[in-house]
Amino acid sequence: MNIELVNYILGYTTVEIKKCGRANKDNNWIETSSKSCYDMWAVLRGRIQISVNDCEYELKRGDAFLLYPNMVYTATTITEKAEFLYVNFDFVMGNNPKALESFPFAGYVPNEAIEMKISTFISSFNNYMAKKPISSFEFKGQFIVALSHIILYRLDNPETQLASTNTQRNISRIHDVLSYISKNINKKILNSELAELSKMSEKYFIGFFKKTMGMTPSKYITKEKMKKAAFMLYEQKYSVKEISQKLGYSDQYVFSKVFSKTYRTPPSRFI
Repeated sequence: MNIELVNYILGYTTVEIKKCGRANKDNNWIETSSKSCYDMWAVLRGRIQISVNDCEYELKRGDAFLLYPNMVYTATTITEKAEFLYVNFDFVMGNNPKALESFPFAGYVPNEAIEMKISTFISSFNNYMAKKPISSFEFKGQFIVALSHIILYRLDNPETQLASTNTQRNISRIHDVLSYISKNINKKILNSELAELSKMSEKYFIGFFKKTMGMTPSKYITKEKMKKAAFMLYEQKYSVKEISQKLGYSDQYVFSKVFSKTYRTPPSRFI
């Protein structure tokens, strides 16, 4: 596995939690299903058996399991009762919510490998459910920490890859393009120069980029510029005009219009 590429992708992704909660199951429970997004389970009590691709895993208290989008599984209780918490989430890069689909991180992680991280994550989940102050922020942060350790364990203990490697190859091909955009976000960036950098024709590059990232190069560049603009506004070091110039906009009003469309508020009222 290309570890450098994994680090690169993780650095450009965001985790968006869609739904979370506790699930209590009795000894009659059996479920065969798949999810449209990523799904992480952490067992709180009892034991659960999960079957994926003809492989069976027995989960006890403190164990975790990571399911990928559209991964068909069968789960059942093997004790009188079982309880687990779940988090449905997207792993977003650009406009692609399934950025990890080509890497074999799905599967079982024993409590012994991530005990402290899962324990802290469960505590933050309980605070979140109790609606304690800043608990949503704490919960998301602890979930990302737990998820990172799950990925580390899966890196060190790989199993059969369960997804296509197409996305991995595609991202590898535009690795230099994404780096170039990040380093030159203060300039006007043309599709033609990105296509040349990727050694593709401009027409083919635009289609290839959209297929990989879920949006066209121009939309991705605009999204990255607006993220940078929001950060600079929070710093309160520059005027709106100065920020627009630093991001390669020759017209402050064009910049303000794009910003307002992105965040539904003009830059002058953002803070």
